Order: sequence, then C-alpha cells, then structure tokens
Amino acid sequence: MTDHRGTARLWLPPGDEGRRGVSSLVRRDIHATAVDVPCLTLDGLGLRDVGFVKIDVDGNELPVLRGARELIARDRPALFIELEARIQPIAPIVDLLTRHHGYRGWVLPGDTWLPLGAFDLEAHQEDTAYVVSQGLLRRVLTPRRPRYVNSVLFLPEGRRPGAFAVRDDGAHAR
Repeated sequence: MTDHRGTARLWLPPGDEGRRGVSSLVRRDIHATAVDVPCLTLDGLGLRDVGFVKIDVDGNELPVLRGARELIARDRPALFIELEARIQPIAPIVDLLTRHHGYRGWVLPGDTWLPLGAFDLEAHQEDTAYVVSQGLLRRVLTPRRPRYVNSVLFLPEGRRPGAFAVRDDGAHAR
C-alpha cells in the first residue's frame, strides 16, 4: 500500500524472497536486492465501514496514510501503526494523524495504555533497542522487561483504548 497506483521497488535482504517480514519500500543497510511490485492505495480498494487498520510497512507509513485519506476521514477507524525511530522519524506521522486528522496516539508499555504525548517513544526505543536483536519469537514467548514498544494505537479524538466494543461484521471480516 502507498499513496499512488503503479509499481514500486521492494527491497529484500540477501537470499530472502520476502517471507521474513523485513522487506521494505525504503532501502536500509540490510537490503541487497529489489523486485518491482504493484502498488495500491487503501482508498483505491473501495472499502466501506472500516473500523480498524493495522499498518506495518517499515518506513512507508506516510504514503500509506496519504493513500487512505478518504477512508480515514469517512470511517474514522482505529489505526494500529508500527513506528520505528531507527527506520524513520516518528514526528511526521504523529503530526499528520494528530494535527490533520484529529487522532490521538496511545502506547502500551506495560499493563496500562498511556497517551503517546506522555511517553517519549523515540527515547524508549533507543534505550531498549537491544531487545529487538533478540528476535520476535523470543520477545513474544519470553516477555522481558522492559518491553520494546513500537506499536501505537491511534484513535479519533475523544475515544480511549478499551472504551468501545470491537465489532464482528460477519463472515467476510473473518
């Protein structure tokens, strides 16, 4: 997903075919080869009544959000976005969602949701970057403290985490 239809270059680590979850439209030092892939926008999919969107695009968050402008304005979905300061600055994404779309960010560093404005995400990620090297499976199966926080829940202003029911919209949603 991005902000235009067409093709884009997807970067892959050496020997990877895109199955490890570290491919990206933004080239980093881990990437060696690239393939051209089709691009779509969320707005271009024609979805309606969207309640939740998960975005994990390793540095391509702004184009994905720009390509979902109509969907965000119309449906006001919860947005769960992986943000990594080591990949790109976080501030432009937060600014777009808070200032231009009226959203508020929330993080879960422990057992309680905190407003993103009261949590220094970039400093936290810098202080806990060593946790990332442990691998996803080890981090999930053997939770360690401190937790490495890289996911932010953005909700329309006035909504809070846990304050609304999750809908089951039938078989098509499963």
